[in-house]
Amino acid sequence: MSYNKKPENGKDTRFKPGISGNPKGRAKGKRTLSSVLKEFMQLEVVTEVEGIPIEQEVQYIIAKALIEKAMKGDIRAISEIFDRIEGKPKQAAMQESEGIVINIVPRRSENTQESENQS
Repeated sequence: MSYNKKPENGKDTRFKPGISGNPKGRAKGKRTLSSVLKEFMQLEVVTEVEGIPIEQEVQYIIAKALIEKAMKGDIRAISEIFDRIEGKPKQAAMQESEGIVINIVPRRSENTQESENQS
């Protein structure tokens, strides 16, 4: 069977109807990337603030760095902060404006007019 060609009716295909291509699914206990990242974001690490060691969560340190970039005028950082706090803005829907309606009617060719006149 070629990858670019569809099989003919009645021919064997790679996947059978009603049978999962991944019957076992994701292994139990296997963590997703997002769950691992969330776990790391809550870890407390020791950082120095003005020479004094302070224990802070990783997410706090990242948020602080993002805010510092925004305060320096980084547009991406500012946008990220507002998107996280307010939610991403909805895309504006196209609104129909009141306007002129123009009907375009195709012209009849001379051959078409002659054949209609002969009928």
